[in-house]
Amino acid sequence: MDNLKISDIMALIDKVAASNLAEFRLQADGTELVLKKLPAATATAASTAVPAVSVSQPAEEEKVPAAAAAVTSDTGSENIGAPVLGTFYRSSEPGGEPYVNVGSHVEAGQVVGLVEVMKLFNEVKAPAAGEIVAVLAEDGEMVEYGQPLFQLKRA
Repeated sequence: MDNLKISDIMALIDKVAASNLAEFRLQADGTELVLKKLPAATATAASTAVPAVSVSQPAEEEKVPAAAAAVTSDTGSENIGAPVLGTFYRSSEPGGEPYVNVGSHVEAGQVVGLVEVMKLFNEVKAPAAGEIVAVLAEDGEMVEYGQPLFQLKRA
C-alpha cells in the first residue's frame, strides 16, 4: 500500500460514497484502509452519508500515541483527546443535541463527539465508563491531534 497515493485514496472515498456499500476494507503490506459510511441519522446536513477513514498499521506497531491516549490527572480524572486534527463537533448534526454534557454517564467505547477532517468524520470515544466532568473544547472549534476535548472521571 506504499504505492497508494492520496489521490487514489480520495478516489476510493468518492467511489464508496457514491456506492451502496456501507463499509470498504483494503489490506496490503500490513496496512489496512477502512472506509465506513455514517448512518443517515448521524450524517451532516450537507450530505446523507459520509465515509469515515481509518488506516491501521501492523499489529506489532499499533500503539496509542501518548498525546491521544487518556491521561490521568491529579484530580482523578483523565482527558479524552482528539483522535486527529480537525473540527470538533459535540453532536451529529448542526444544532443537534450534544452526545454528552457535563454530568453525563458514559460507557467504555461510547461516542462522545466527532472530529471532522476533509469531510470525513472520526468518532471520539470514551476510553472507559465514567462521568464527563468537563468539556474542554467548543463545538465547531479547530482542534489538534491529542488535544484534550473532555475530562472523564472513571466510574
